Amino acid sequence: MRESAWGGLGLSKLIQWLAIKTDLTPTSDLPAPMAESHPELRNQYFAAALGYLIPGAGHFYQGRTFKGVLYMVCILGTFLYGMSMAEWKAVYYQTEDPMKGRRRTYGYFAQLGVGLPALYAFWQWRRYNAPGNDRSNRMDEPLDSSFKGELTIETADGQRANHTVAGQISLQPLGNGFEIEGRFTGQNEQGDDLDLMLQGPVTLDRAIGGDPRREVSSYVAQERNGGVEKVGELLGTVPRSFPNWFEAPLENAEVESLSGRLGKKYELALVFTWIAGLLNVLAIWDALEGPAYGIGDEEHDSSDDSSGEESESNDDKQAQPTEGNRVSVTSGSNN
Repeated sequence: MRESAWGGLGLSKLIQWLAIKTDLTPTSDLPAPMAESHPELRNQYFAAALGYLIPGAGHFYQGRTFKGVLYMVCILGTFLYGMSMAEWKAVYYQTEDPMKGRRRTYGYFAQLGVGLPALYAFWQWRRYNAPGNDRSNRMDEPLDSSFKGELTIETADGQRANHTVAGQISLQPLGNGFEIEGRFTGQNEQGDDLDLMLQGPVTLDRAIGGDPRREVSSYVAQERNGGVEKVGELLGTVPRSFPNWFEAPLENAEVESLSGRLGKKYELALVFTWIAGLLNVLAIWDALEGPAYGIGDEEHDSSDDSSGEESESNDDKQAQPTEGNRVSVTSGSNN
């Protein structure tokens, strides 16, 4: 009976001692958590402004290079891909004007989230609607440019012939600009050389427009019966400079022509540009507020840890049996 009592007492003390030691394992002996340290963000408002103007630029400013590259490639890539699908005419801003056949472009406000790549459209809208940017029969300055179009001319037997022509056109305004003189040199579809005299009135499309080419027309003249007579008409286009057409507003007729030519591809292109703008709003928020952390990723307070260790050590001291307790237990068992 005495041996079984000693055995039961020893086992219970061993279990108690192991439990105490297990609970009081020093935290310094445990492996460090794998969570990343929180990055120190630079001026968050300036980073958000940079991120709006150029997607990803705010993250580069904060030293978050990986996210900066990710946002820049994904957002600008989506935006430019949509632009290319629509022949670079998916982004423009226009207000509603039923008298001139114009509809408001509400989708532009989603595209505007991309920043500078879409802000240029607002500047183009102002230039497009500025006084003087209209289709006109008056020339204010000379025109010397490549030309592609159609020639309708009266032949020697009185018949009218149509030709597709390409070459160089040169126009000079005379007097108040409503009359012009000029020449066209080039070839027709059969490869025949042409050298034509041009006279006014001339018709010029607006200088700022949404198409890369600008319409121009003029009369063709020849010397006949001791004078100069109009014998035909030259109608075609000359190139616009890139700053004068990129993201400039489109008229309803131009939009319908583009949509009819591209079909559903045009609608899909618009969606891509909208998505890019909305994605950049999320990127701007990330630059402003910093990374999102989950439960357990919080920064630990060293003062809390030290106080916790002290309380645990006090509990350990209270739970360990003293010498007096061990003596009393031994004497009791002998009795």
